[in-house]
Amino acid sequence: MIDLIINILEEQGISTYLINECTETSEEVFFIRQNLDMKRAKDITKYTVTLYRDFPAQTENGSVLRGFASCTLQKSMSHQELESALRNTYESASYAKNPYFPLPKPASSIPGTSSHNNNPTKTVTMEQCVQALFSVDTDDTTFINSAEFFITTTDYRIINSSGINVSFTQTVYSGEFIAQSKQKEDVEIYQNFHFSDSGSSVPETDIPEKLAQLAASTLKSVKDRSVAIQYPNSAAPSVIILEGYCVAELFQFFLERCDASMIYPSYSNYTVGTILPLKSDTLNLTLKASAPYTLEGIKLQDTELIRNNQITAITGDSRFSYYLGVQPLGTFSEYRITCGSKSAEEFQKGSCLRIVNFSDFQMDSLSGQFGGEFRLAYYSDSEQQNIPVTGGSVSGNILDILDTLMLSKESFNLNGYSGPKSVCYFTSP
Repeated sequence: MIDLIINILEEQGISTYLINECTETSEEVFFIRQNLDMKRAKDITKYTVTLYRDFPAQTENGSVLRGFASCTLQKSMSHQELESALRNTYESASYAKNPYFPLPKPASSIPGTSSHNNNPTKTVTMEQCVQALFSVDTDDTTFINSAEFFITTTDYRIINSSGINVSFTQTVYSGEFIAQSKQKEDVEIYQNFHFSDSGSSVPETDIPEKLAQLAASTLKSVKDRSVAIQYPNSAAPSVIILEGYCVAELFQFFLERCDASMIYPSYSNYTVGTILPLKSDTLNLTLKASAPYTLEGIKLQDTELIRNNQITAITGDSRFSYYLGVQPLGTFSEYRITCGSKSAEEFQKGSCLRIVNFSDFQMDSLSGQFGGEFRLAYYSDSEQQNIPVTGGSVSGNILDILDTLMLSKESFNLNGYSGPKSVCYFTSP
C-alpha cells in the first residue's frame, strides 16, 4: 500500500510528503458491575498522508513559503479514489501558506537515554487487569458500577521524502470505570487510566497493582463523597492542597510553555536558562520517551526539561523548532517530576483544604489560570479535622503561587505522569 501511495505521488509530481502507517489491534471488554457485558476485538490499518507544497516568496527579499495538508486513506480504496484523495489534499496545501520549514531527516542518536523497548512483549493479560481492578470491590454499598478495559497494540511505520523510514510497536493498557456509593447520597465518580509498555512512568508488570491501588483510592473517594457536607461559605483555609490527577494537569503548564509552538508566536517567554521563581521547593522535570519516534520521525530521547528550577530545553515539532533555530526534540506525553521532602501530612497544619476530586479541573497554559468546582475535598480548621466537603471551588494563577508551592514526598503514577501526589500553596502571606 505504501509503495502504491508513493507511486501515485510520483505520477502526480508530488515530491515532498510524510506517510504514517498505523495498524492497530485491540482486545476490549466491558463490564456491568463485575459481570462481563461484552467482549470484542479490532484490527484496523489506516494511512495518514501529509503533502507539502512550496511557493515563491511573496516579497522581493522574502523566503519560500510552504503549505501542507493531510488526508486519511484506507486499504479498501480503489486506485482512482486514492488518486483523487491525494490530488485534493495537494490542492488544499495551497490554502495555508507558512514560512518554509524542512522535514526531519534521518538522525543519529542525540544525547540522552531512550527508555523505550523497541521490541515489546506483552506481559500483562486482560484477565490480570480485570482481576486487579475488581479485587478491591468488596462492599455492597460502595462498588464499581461499570468498567471498560482496552489492550491496544499499534504498529507504526513512518516514511518521508527526506529519507526517514522507521517503525516501532507500542502497547497501551487503558480504560475507565465508574465508582458508585449509596451510603447516604447516591453518587458516582468517573476515573480513566492508561499505561504504556514503555516503562516510562510505570513498569508494565506493575500495571495490575497500580490498577488495584487506583480502584481502592477511587472507591474511598466516592464513599466519602456520599457523606460529604456542603462546603461552608465561612471557610477561609490558609493552605490549599491539590491531590491526584489535578497535580499532573497543573504541571502541564510548564510542558506547554516550554514548547516551540508556544514560544515562537510569543505566547510564552521561556528560553533555555529561564529561572522559575519557586522559593519554597525545587522543581526537577524530565520528559520521558514513551515511543522511539514521534509521528514526524523525530527521534525521542528522555530529556531533562527543568533542573533545579531552571529551564534546560525547548521541545517542539520540526516546524516551530526550525522557526526558533533549535534542534527539534519532538513533543512528549509522559514526564516525571522529582518528589519533594515533606509528606502530605505535614502540609495539613492549621486551616487547610485538601482537594482530591474536581468536577472539571482546568489549567490554562496561556494565562496560567487554574481551578474548578470540587466534588470532594477535606476541610480542617481549629475545631475539626479532615471533614469531607463538596460543592465549593478554587481558582488561582500558577505564576502567583510559585513563591509558596511545595511538592509532597509521596508519589503518584497515572496517565503518563509520575511525580508528587500532592502540592500545596498558601492563600495568604
